[in-house]
Amino acid sequence: METSSPRQTTKSIFRNVVYGSLTWFLPLIMSFIATPVIVRSLGNNDYGIYALVLGFISYSFTFSFGRAITKYIAEYRVSGETDKISDVISATFFINIVVGLAGVVTTVLLAGWLVRDVFKIEPAAQQKSITAIYLASAIIFLWMFNQVFTSILQGIQRFDVYSKIFTASSFVLTSGNLALAYSGFGLVSLLIWNVSVLCIFFAVYGFSARRLLPEFHIKFRFSRETLRLVLRYSAGIVGYQVAANILLLFERGWITQQLGTESLTYYVVPMSLGLYLHGFVTSLVLVIFPLASELNNQRDKLLRL
Repeated sequence: METSSPRQTTKSIFRNVVYGSLTWFLPLIMSFIATPVIVRSLGNNDYGIYALVLGFISYSFTFSFGRAITKYIAEYRVSGETDKISDVISATFFINIVVGLAGVVTTVLLAGWLVRDVFKIEPAAQQKSITAIYLASAIIFLWMFNQVFTSILQGIQRFDVYSKIFTASSFVLTSGNLALAYSGFGLVSLLIWNVSVLCIFFAVYGFSARRLLPEFHIKFRFSRETLRLVLRYSAGIVGYQVAANILLLFERGWITQQLGTESLTYYVVPMSLGLYLHGFVTSLVLVIFPLASELNNQRDKLLRL
């Protein structure tokens, strides 16, 4: 018998869209306030390196395996196959551990080569750039695990909780960066703050996901079929991210080689506005993904959505 869910009402969808948009609105305002201060504090050269490292973090090895969790949690809760949820979460968690560790090792081993030969950063700034990439590897690793927890919150359509935690983390992160930059701290200090904030909110996301989803268990044994299911579903997403990694390394590397890190600053700051607009659109349609999975076998409702 088909049952209606309050998660599927127009009112609840609209409410979740509003919560999703909040994950874009406050970070945008904070960015407008913080960016000029950080640029002035670090200087154009160091901010160029900072932007280069943040861009590297955004793309390299942060593959979205967590999207499989969002899809299958929504599907399995509707179909009543809730016993499969922990398997999907565990398989995704395992994949993230393997890929995250591979990312850390690869990033650390390639740090010197990236700085000297790909980005061709000036010799005086090479050592702090290498240290910055080491810190980036820690951020990448934590980011991979955060994907598991945020995907759970989206899969159960608790965009209210996700939005509040995301907004709080953005506020804490940007406020800290602003305070550090205003106090005269440099590039490495800002990245250490990034790692610290990620550690704190990693725990917050994890606690919230565990509390709101009773089926959330990490098992050390799960079926190979579930592992293949997650890998198959994630293949397309990972494919475009690999292409994006190559493009990013070429683009940022070419600008840094030909024009220097100072020119990269003038490129990245306006480029960020375009990325924020893209983020705004994404925030508005974020709610559609789990709902589309939930309504997979209900064509009329899916078309209305």
